[in-house]
Amino acid sequence: MIQTSASLGKPAAIPRRVRVALVVLILTGWAIESGAVHSQEPLPDSAEWFTSPSFGDGSTTLAPPTPLPTNSLAPPNPRPSSGGPPPGVSLGSVAVTYTPAAALDAAIGRVEAIRYDVALNLGGPIRENWIVSLGPRYSFSEFKVNADFRTAVPLPRRLHAAALDVLNIWKFKPFWSLHAGITPGFYSDGVNTGPQALRVPGRLLVFYEASPRVTWVGGVVATALPDIPILPAIGVVVTPSERWRFDLTAPKLRITHRPSTNWDLYGLFEFGGVAYGVRLDEADRIFESREFRLALGIEGQPRIVEEVGLAGRGRGIAELGVALGRTLRLDGLPERDLEPALSVRMGWKF
Repeated sequence: MIQTSASLGKPAAIPRRVRVALVVLILTGWAIESGAVHSQEPLPDSAEWFTSPSFGDGSTTLAPPTPLPTNSLAPPNPRPSSGGPPPGVSLGSVAVTYTPAAALDAAIGRVEAIRYDVALNLGGPIRENWIVSLGPRYSFSEFKVNADFRTAVPLPRRLHAAALDVLNIWKFKPFWSLHAGITPGFYSDGVNTGPQALRVPGRLLVFYEASPRVTWVGGVVATALPDIPILPAIGVVVTPSERWRFDLTAPKLRITHRPSTNWDLYGLFEFGGVAYGVRLDEADRIFESREFRLALGIEGQPRIVEEVGLAGRGRGIAELGVALGRTLRLDGLPERDLEPALSVRMGWKF
């Protein structure tokens, strides 16, 4: 977060974890420029890479869900396609997201957050035109707040999210496919085990491949947020070349560039949120957070992985983002706004 002496007093020192993340981001960018080999090979179909926002996945900032490997996601397609930048699909992922201290309502208290995510993606073709994916995932968030913040918003110190993402992909006619998924889960502070902690976000999307480089997307996203239960999902995915991909979709936009064989650079803008069941003053309540997020990232395989004989067995992720329009809501208390805050995300897909 960008802090000023007028709003937060003396600027805090940059935490060591943030310094390490920034160094890694710089070094991976240098690796691209110093030794990357450009690829001219065709890349996956654009329709196979769209990922809708995961509302209710246990994260206060959304990360795109990881689909199945491309060879499992692609039913036979009679129309050739040059694709676009590779999605970096994997069988699973681990990630850590750190958000430095953010002020509440013009410096009424501060909160610092760190989140750990683990996800798996299992499944495969059931029939020639039907694929099922099962994705168990777990997220753990921890917050550090000062006394003023806790007085204004009695935020739980820890939040847990355990869910199972179930995705069905049905190619019901040439160039058309239906993606239907739900993510039932338990989202709680570990104390509230009532119905407030059980949530079922989901999405229903239809894809139409108008041409090898243009795919239209339409549908709805069920957010599992009490005050915004449904959002439309609409847009177009354009891959003008083997190196560029534009996911011009709402509520999540992403632009990806593939400068080399093993690396992707991307920028994204998305809206997301999550709700938890928590216990406060011996009463079960719902805690909700929402935000808009802007981020720049890099994903790929460092040279050292190839040198130790593990080429093709993992991709690293480094992402620097800023959360805007952040809102916290707790039953029985006024809605609160947080100042914009930086976040650093590091992870690995395997």
